Amino acid sequence: MRGRGAHTAGTGAEAPTRGRAGVAVLAVVAAVALAGCSSGSGSEGAGPSTTGPRAASTTTEDRATTSSTAADGPGQPATGDCPGTDDVAALLGGPVRRSSTAGAPTTSDALSYGYRGCDFDLRSGSGSASITRIDLQGAPEGGLPFDELQRQARSDAAEDGFEALPDLGDDAFRDGTQVAVLHGPDLFFTTYAAASAGSMDADALATKAEALAAGVLDVDLSQAPEALCAAFDGVVADAVGPVDETVPTSGAVGVDDVDIDTSGCRATLGDGATATLAVGDGSRWQDWVDAKAASDLTVSYAEVTVAGHAGYDDGKVLVVDDGEQPLRVATEDLDLDPDVEAQLRVALAELVLG
Repeated sequence: MRGRGAHTAGTGAEAPTRGRAGVAVLAVVAAVALAGCSSGSGSEGAGPSTTGPRAASTTTEDRATTSSTAADGPGQPATGDCPGTDDVAALLGGPVRRSSTAGAPTTSDALSYGYRGCDFDLRSGSGSASITRIDLQGAPEGGLPFDELQRQARSDAAEDGFEALPDLGDDAFRDGTQVAVLHGPDLFFTTYAAASAGSMDADALATKAEALAAGVLDVDLSQAPEALCAAFDGVVADAVGPVDETVPTSGAVGVDDVDIDTSGCRATLGDGATATLAVGDGSRWQDWVDAKAASDLTVSYAEVTVAGHAGYDDGKVLVVDDGEQPLRVATEDLDLDPDVEAQLRVALAELVLG
């Protein structure tokens, strides 16, 4: 298990739309849906495919910012890439205050970028939107700015995403590079690590972990440690390769205030790679899923189309291809269903792109 944190789009039943922005956003969802939004990476709709935002992603890393608020109230016209306050207010559900904002270039995940544009804060209650242009300070692989940002966002989602896996156990998720499965009274996690760090990408590691999980479904998880590890030894050999040694292990997984004690096995393969199995109490499954779904450490990724422009949404931020300075639309504290908030970001981007 990687770190603790809190995760955004839940699983199971969707939470109802809430907050003062909810009514206004629902009014535009149907119109936005007709704008040609499409999702990639196996997701459906314009919203995040499986999870909500992470605390820090390609376009949302913490960075020094400056802002200045003008005497700016309802009725202020559009200026440059900053839409008029009346248009934004109609989407956010109440009068807004517009201010300029800028972020100094900050290096994160091998990308150095800044941004400049406008913030819109609801005058009553919490909630805000930011519409800015990204200034990428040199593309490390020589690509166009949007291509580099999109590549990094996809990589982040592969490393830290949370994706449902159908037809595996009673319920299952890919959690970054590990696989988590509910199987009868038990839950279990499988991982695979290459002998040489960085020699396999996140998707390849997760594929190996999923093959291990499929094999574990035929194992009696209630066995004594030695018998369990003997069985896991056979699973590993069949799924990923010959095993040199398999030993019992114990530990815990935790997200926020959810901690689950585990016991299991660690297998060392002949080529130096490792495979692990951790088994815990299945009654804690939904607690764990809910905590992951609320964690800021989880990354989502969904491809969209906005006014004919390619884009992607990471659950908090929409980035749209528009030449040398991609458009960035972020929303915060609006207390909305994640899919509805994703539609809102598209509608805000359309105010700029037409």
